Amino acid sequence: MKTKIRYKYSPQLKIYDELMNNWEPYTMFKHPKNFRSKILNTDDFGCRYTENKSSKYSLFNKDETRKIDEVAIFGGSTAFGVGSTHDSKTISSIISENSNYQVYNMGFRAYNNFQELILFNQIYNKFKNLKYLIFLSGFNDIFLSHYTENNHNLESPPFYFQYEFENRMNFPHHSFYKKLLFYSLPRNLRSKINWISDDKDIIFKKVFKNKNYNYNRTKYDWKKNYEKNLKIWGILSKSLGFRILFVLQPFFQWVDKNPSIEEQKIFEELKINNSQKVIRSLMTIKRQSYNEAIIFFKEACENNNISFLDMNKLISQSESSNKWFFVDSLHLNDYGYDFVAKNILNYLNV
Repeated sequence: MKTKIRYKYSPQLKIYDELMNNWEPYTMFKHPKNFRSKILNTDDFGCRYTENKSSKYSLFNKDETRKIDEVAIFGGSTAFGVGSTHDSKTISSIISENSNYQVYNMGFRAYNNFQELILFNQIYNKFKNLKYLIFLSGFNDIFLSHYTENNHNLESPPFYFQYEFENRMNFPHHSFYKKLLFYSLPRNLRSKINWISDDKDIIFKKVFKNKNYNYNRTKYDWKKNYEKNLKIWGILSKSLGFRILFVLQPFFQWVDKNPSIEEQKIFEELKINNSQKVIRSLMTIKRQSYNEAIIFFKEACENNNISFLDMNKLISQSESSNKWFFVDSLHLNDYGYDFVAKNILNYLNV
């Protein structure tokens, strides 16, 4: 992947690109614990630190004696702050610096909303006085509906590293001939075979004799999954006494803005990388997806007593919309994160 222009304008992205994920039970993957750099740092759980002028803290590394109103920022890589130059430049840190809230960064790269729900279940006991739970989310589930090639269990949403996980779990480690066949078959047919237990006769039947298999990709129904999840979030909010704000995160193709000079050059380089599956999938998500998402999220949030904010619209309507916001099609620079944080803070101060 060519990154010359990307790193020229945003050299901090090299650290984010090199940041690996560790396997994690239930949520499947997570940032490494206790990662240290000049740009980003994580705690014992893998959460990014919130940093302001007076303190540096996380949900798992805080002053337990203080009784202070708490805010949790949930979401994927944008909530985490990919593209920011320092821990102090993330959304959680900017809100913390400009308010009396203790704000925790619970963003994990590539998480879908079901993973966010599992994460909350894991860590809710750590909150002492949670007042607001803010989602900067929505895009990853839409992206997965374009990115994933199939989904066997339609009640379980796909996750980002699903193909890698399935390969490891269903790989014929102990058979040379099965390995050859494993790599020879197309992925959608390969997934129909239990490579651990199926013998050669069963494999032969599945490959050559059974005409009933549907080799077409089954598209993930992100709306169905979100509708279910938001209903659960609404119940949790009411029973546990915190309010929820759902912020539809900004995506360049959803924002009505003229690209800045920096954005123009960055996107020209991204087009060259169109062979990369992630970038290719991103380019298939057009304005029509945004229109559908707005209609869906407004109604689903209203039905579950969840406040809704469209950050794409706010950027589009801003007098500064033509400034440099995006370091790629999804992630923001320091100016962009400051804009998002200040608009969320305006909601909290109402």
